[in-house]
Amino acid sequence: MNEENKKLENSFKFTQKGLERRRYQKAGIKKQQPNKLYDTHTEGLALFITPNGEKTFYAFAKVKMYNKKKQLWENNNKYKKMFPFHIVPKSLDKAKLELPHFIELIKNPKKAEEAAAAETKFGDLVKDFMKSGLGGFRLADKTEKHEYKPSTIKKYQKIINGYILLKKSSYIRTPKQIKAWDDKCKLLGGLFTHKGRASQRYLKDVPLSEINQWEIEVLHARMKNTPTIANDVLKVVSIIFSWAVENDLFSGGNPCSSVIKYPEKKIKMRLSNEDVEKVLDHCEGKAFDYDPFFYTLVALALYLGKRMTELFGLRWKQPYNQKDIKLCSGWLEQGWSSKSKFIYLQDTKNRKPERVYL
Repeated sequence: MNEENKKLENSFKFTQKGLERRRYQKAGIKKQQPNKLYDTHTEGLALFITPNGEKTFYAFAKVKMYNKKKQLWENNNKYKKMFPFHIVPKSLDKAKLELPHFIELIKNPKKAEEAAAAETKFGDLVKDFMKSGLGGFRLADKTEKHEYKPSTIKKYQKIINGYILLKKSSYIRTPKQIKAWDDKCKLLGGLFTHKGRASQRYLKDVPLSEINQWEIEVLHARMKNTPTIANDVLKVVSIIFSWAVENDLFSGGNPCSSVIKYPEKKIKMRLSNEDVEKVLDHCEGKAFDYDPFFYTLVALALYLGKRMTELFGLRWKQPYNQKDIKLCSGWLEQGWSSKSKFIYLQDTKNRKPERVYL
């Protein structure tokens, strides 16, 4: 059966619900070939369904192509991939709207090459986020935007440069470090199969028009042996897409929203009272005479159970100017009596001030 007969057999009026119900149908010997469905009411619009159930819109148009066997030029259908079916809720309307543009690209290959070169890739979006969105995007009560803490910005920058943009640090110098970097690059961009489909490119090189949940799952699955890192990278990518959607830089929803995080094993250890006393006795020894406040810091860490970032930023008293206040995490204050004192933490993880009595 030639292509024209197949086209007639698989032609019908496209509807959103009808396409959602469509499933892959095995036919003939070529079981791995996608099903090609054609819209009778929209010339040049097709939907491909792969054996694993993935649906993608394609544009097609007749162009002159050279037949090597017949040694002559003849008109044949040439296809161009548009975007995945599930990228937006009403994807059929989007396909019909963008179809003329894709048909023009088929008929004008030079224009298609220029469009491909100019198309925004995920890496470009990430760079825009680092310029405009890294200052803060987290919403409080869905009304007010908060600036990210300096430590949060530094962490996000490290993840973006190390796992998304893959910017090689100047600190990578030794043969062991260079090998580890090369292995990571191969892991994140080498040949990888997920859900029956192969991928061999970095996420930063994927055009935004081709970004979908599967592309995000591929990145996440590549790092399954390091679940904590995989989840941290997924979190940052999700933040980038949320920012992009909020600023109308990405159409459709956040492709990370349905990606399931890996379970992480968190090791919780508690020191016995005897071990606590041993640590304090050691810190009280002559080895730490050069720093008389070291004992105080360790004691606070053991007895209060606060984060180290909160303890490292403490001051003995409240600073006088706003600049110094902003740079510290808190300070020591007098309590309700002459003997009682407390630590005032002005910037905790949940951004709410806290008083810790000593």
